[in-house]
Amino acid sequence: MIHAESRHEYIEDGEKAMTDAGLTDEEKDMIRRLDWIGLVRYGANFFVLEKYARVVKTPNLVVYALMRGQTFEEFMQTRQVPGMR
Repeated sequence: MIHAESRHEYIEDGEKAMTDAGLTDEEKDMIRRLDWIGLVRYGANFFVLEKYARVVKTPNLVVYALMRGQTFEEFMQTRQVPGMR
């Protein structure tokens, strides 16, 4: 995902890109489901996942919420953001 061409290939055919990268069925499944916390527990680097989230157009705050087992709205209620409570 470092190179734009790789990101484009993933967006065009994620299954092929994952197979070409040598991912296991378990790894592919976690990626398909966007199982962020599962990927971290598996050993994926959190900062790499943040970059991947951009590729799949998932805002970081949504990723953080899902990692906590919350909806975005529930997560935002735990933040001190004016107008969110």
